[in-house]
Amino acid sequence: MNCKSVLKFLIYSSIGLILAIAIVLEIIFITLANGKFAKASDNRTWLIGVGTTFFALFLVIVILGLCGICRRHTVYLIIYAAITAIIFIGLWIAFSYLKKGKRTLLLTLENIRDDFNDYCAGESPHNFIDKLARAYPENIETYFCSNACVCKADKGNFPTAGGYDDMRVDDVGASTVVNCPDNPVKNVKTTILSFIGWMEDKWSCSGLCRVHKYYYYSDVNKGQPVKACKGDMLDYVDKWYIGAYVLVIISAIFTFFGSISSLLYICCGGKEEEKYAKVQR
Repeated sequence: MNCKSVLKFLIYSSIGLILAIAIVLEIIFITLANGKFAKASDNRTWLIGVGTTFFALFLVIVILGLCGICRRHTVYLIIYAAITAIIFIGLWIAFSYLKKGKRTLLLTLENIRDDFNDYCAGESPHNFIDKLARAYPENIETYFCSNACVCKADKGNFPTAGGYDDMRVDDVGASTVVNCPDNPVKNVKTTILSFIGWMEDKWSCSGLCRVHKYYYYSDVNKGQPVKACKGDMLDYVDKWYIGAYVLVIISAIFTFFGSISSLLYICCGGKEEEKYAKVQR
């Protein structure tokens, strides 16, 4: 097997890998875009746009690579090599910034972490945290499970002394604060309330920085929350961060692989043509 055959195999492999990562990226971005976190933080459109852009770009690269290698068209291969090299450089720069903690690709997620910590340290909430904080107004604890809004709860689910005795309950009471008449969060976006309900149900938490007495957006009859949502929320953000970090590394490796193999194929092909010309003479 000569040099050109080996490199041809490597180019086909790089094209296949780039197509695979394009499909995986599109699936991941669509999945994230349809998640409660993306909808609540108003990032759904952004995620779909980024995912579609990456997929289209990688698809163009794949087509250029296939045209170049199948039709032995040097110009297509040079373009393929150039674009993959540019993407590799861009991804490597992004990787370097991510490694240093700079805010580039994950600007929104990093801002959420900082906003959360600032809010819990006593500063006024802003951006996405402000939206979450509106779901926990100061009067929510005195409003829910009170005469203003009777809730539906079983005493057996509230073993802490005094916890159940302070509640105003009824068999036809509200299971969440959203079901209450004239509730204090009626002007908060439904996507935010849905996301907080998902958090409460998933992590058995209530409140952002301190644990609240009841679950407000999942079933109050689950009992008393065991923690505030801050820790799990930040862990969730970290998973996004790590996921993007890994995807950047994998994408950079694949594009570098494609760029180098195609350039070597072009060079190797030129040398073999020179050898062939010498033999013919």
